[in-house]
Amino acid sequence: MGPESNIGSPSSVRPSWWRNTLWIATVALIYFATARLSLLLLFQPEGIAAIWPPSGIFLAAILLTRRDLRPWLAGTLFITDFIAEMLAGTPFMVSGIYALALTGDAVLSSWLLIRFVGEPIDFGKVRDTVGWLVLSVLLSNALVALVAAAASVHLPGTHSFWSSWGWWVSSDGVGNLLATPFILGWASWVRSGSMAWDRKRTLEGLALFVTLALLNFVFFSQLAEHKLFALFLPYVIFPFLLWSALRFGIRGTATAMVIVAAVAVPFAASGRVPGFSFTPGVLDEVIVVQLFLAITAIPSLLLAAVVTERKRVETDLRESEQRFRTLFEQATDGMLLADMETQSFTLANRQIQRLLGYSEDEIQRLTVADIHPAADLPAVLEQFAKQARGEITLAPGIPVRRKDGTVFYADINSAVIRLQQRHCLLGIFRDITDRKRAEEEIRQLNIDLEQRVIERTVQVEASNKELEAFAYSVSHDLRAPLRAVDGFSRILLEDYGDQLDEEGRRLLNIVRINTKYMDQLIIDLLELSRTTRTEMQLSHIDMTTMANSIYREIVSPEMLKMFSFSVSPLPDAEGDPTLMRLVWSNLLSNAVKYTTPKEERKIEVGGYTDLRRNVYFVKDSGIGFNPDYTHKLFAVFQRLHKAEDFEGTGIGLAIVQRIIHRHGGQVWAEGEVGEGATFWFSIPSKK
Repeated sequence: MGPESNIGSPSSVRPSWWRNTLWIATVALIYFATARLSLLLLFQPEGIAAIWPPSGIFLAAILLTRRDLRPWLAGTLFITDFIAEMLAGTPFMVSGIYALALTGDAVLSSWLLIRFVGEPIDFGKVRDTVGWLVLSVLLSNALVALVAAAASVHLPGTHSFWSSWGWWVSSDGVGNLLATPFILGWASWVRSGSMAWDRKRTLEGLALFVTLALLNFVFFSQLAEHKLFALFLPYVIFPFLLWSALRFGIRGTATAMVIVAAVAVPFAASGRVPGFSFTPGVLDEVIVVQLFLAITAIPSLLLAAVVTERKRVETDLRESEQRFRTLFEQATDGMLLADMETQSFTLANRQIQRLLGYSEDEIQRLTVADIHPAADLPAVLEQFAKQARGEITLAPGIPVRRKDGTVFYADINSAVIRLQQRHCLLGIFRDITDRKRAEEEIRQLNIDLEQRVIERTVQVEASNKELEAFAYSVSHDLRAPLRAVDGFSRILLEDYGDQLDEEGRRLLNIVRINTKYMDQLIIDLLELSRTTRTEMQLSHIDMTTMANSIYREIVSPEMLKMFSFSVSPLPDAEGDPTLMRLVWSNLLSNAVKYTTPKEERKIEVGGYTDLRRNVYFVKDSGIGFNPDYTHKLFAVFQRLHKAEDFEGTGIGLAIVQRIIHRHGGQVWAEGEVGEGATFWFSIPSKK
């Protein structure tokens, strides 16, 4: 057949040029032979063709050919038809017009079919068959026949314009009726790859076609002697056409019609059936033959299309039912089909039988009320009604009672379907008993956890009160003796210092220094405790203003000129202002403290917004630190510098870290010995 994988649809793998050439040449040869044969079967002396099969061959060939080859095919068949007409003695100009008309008919028909019916043309569909009859056999043929009729009136001995138009329409139309479905039907069968017929079916087809051919031959050979045979011929043929339509579809029907035409036309054209028409004259014979073929072909083809389409629908339905049955039976979820009116079950798969403990026969004797606990039945029936009305598709956690009386829980998904003229509800049962049990365990655990949280909260509150009492004791009871020690040491130095030697005064100074250190250590520990215990009061914070004000609080007016201090515009924050002041105070105090020994005293504060967080930094040009010990910076009592070099308790950065963590942020540091340090912290952005 044509160089395509499907009728009328382009192939994804293009054949080589010689295959294309061979295809076009083969079509042209068949077309030429058919045209010459048709010219030999003209009704004389008028030279009228009862049928013109080349018109159907032309159309079928175009539809079977790849789109980019169709112009080449049309041109080749135009030349072929022109040569055939010239060999038959038709004048040069008229031959050209005839060939042009036939080419135009095939091209216009194919365009109309592709445009309004679609590719590929399937004579097994009623829509495609009717579209072909209207657009190709009637419309396109009638339009192009105007050109052919205009040319034929110039031939000697021809009839009027409209008579010529009528002969052209009828002969081309009947040729299209016979050739196109025959070629496309068999081509579709070959392309489908399902060409195998069993032996019985093959013998049946041969018997049908041979019997039909012999019967037609007998009838037409006897028409000259028995004129009344013409009245019975359609009734004798029709059962065979019905047989072919029902058993062999469009291919069988088209083949049967070709056999009928192959017998009828030669007999009629040879004048051996003068009794075929009840009125004398060649034109009457032609009309009768054309009507006979058209009246038998059109209903037969439509019947074959209806039968084929119905068989396809039945096949699709059987396959769909088989797929449904397979999925239904092999589903891992239980499935039940219930009549929406009676609420009785009509179908049950294996899984639901296992879940319920009933056989399928037993289930079909049950109703919805039989498989649910009585206490839950009203709620279950309400869910069933909602699913039947399409208000919901999922009924979660439905209790289902087994045959042995035990209960399991299932999520039931539903779908409304129509089966045997009845509305049914398909329920898909998924056993969630284990999940339900786990949810109950989780619920109980949550209750226990909530109780533990309550108990622990009470304990924490009690501990906090004890801690507050301890903090009060530390701040008052422990600091009071320290103040006494420091005070008496100061009095000794001031009032009795001249009575002490140098060593005595040195020792008293050491006492005073350590009492002050101890007092500051207590203050820092209390501050560290407060940062953990205090409930945060979140509000909007202008970080730029806060950093500037804290720096001026830390650095005395006489020292301001010693430092180069800059603050870039900082993103505003959402946090606890009191705690955030402690962060800036500790970071800026450290920067001032560790930058003071350097000649270049530079402190820079900056920040930016990064994705969902605000990032801030304090950078100084101070003495820096060894990066190998960065992990110790934020630990309590951990210091990277000697106490005699830089005063401090080692708690300030620990306070910073706790505050930032409470705000949901992070803190980190970068530095090198002698090259300064940068302390970073981030908190979630208010945006």
